[in-house]
Amino acid sequence: EIVFRQNLINTFNIKIEVYRYLGGIVMEEPLAKKAYFVLEEQFIKGYYMPNEKLSENQLCKQLNMSRTPIRQALSQFIEKGYITSVDKKGIFVKPISIKYALDCRDVVMVLEKEMCSRLSTCYEAIRFDELQQIIEQQKQAQVTNDYYFYLHHHFEFRATLFRYVNNSALTNAYKYLVKDMIRIAMVIWRKTAEKQHYSLIEKDYRFLTCLHDKNFEKLAEICCDPYTFEIDALKSSMYKMFLADPDFVE
Repeated sequence: EIVFRQNLINTFNIKIEVYRYLGGIVMEEPLAKKAYFVLEEQFIKGYYMPNEKLSENQLCKQLNMSRTPIRQALSQFIEKGYITSVDKKGIFVKPISIKYALDCRDVVMVLEKEMCSRLSTCYEAIRFDELQQIIEQQKQAQVTNDYYFYLHHHFEFRATLFRYVNNSALTNAYKYLVKDMIRIAMVIWRKTAEKQHYSLIEKDYRFLTCLHDKNFEKLAEICCDPYTFEIDALKSSMYKMFLADPDFVE
């Protein structure tokens, strides 16, 4: 699994820190871990937007904790690249770089293509009722306009397919990248809530239909279709929304 993970990084020259694949945090203090997981969920849901200033005092009140565990948790997010500490100014949410968003997309595409190539070997393990139920939950999220719930179940649909393939290296790599993919999507949604969203429901349904019909050649094409958007349009929209790194080079 480690060899697979390293080959993935080397082959596609994706400059994402290895710990993002491995997951986990390096804190031993229980309160610091609790603070980390609470804040991580809030980051993923887009509650803290790029360039927003964070207040340690407010976080202490919100989590009912002292500064020590809060600071230990925040140090992890500095290491992850979510936030930055500016001398004499405070802690700010870092803009999401366009390159990082594209790197995440590229790695997810690679992982999903690999997963698709293996589905034919585990066809008997696939539970179509389970996959259909996940799509129904996406539809329900659309009805209630719960975009996070919708994204969660879209990626759960794909994660369930990874579970059928039964390869922990693929599954773990996907699991930890998904958190950042959801965070990026949530930030975009909060910035463009007036636009039409929820297009992945139809794509997941098409994927399920092809899988049921054993049209394995079509699966990778459908699976990666949501990510094949216009690069220039992505760079333009993300730069405006995130004030991302202007030095980004393709």
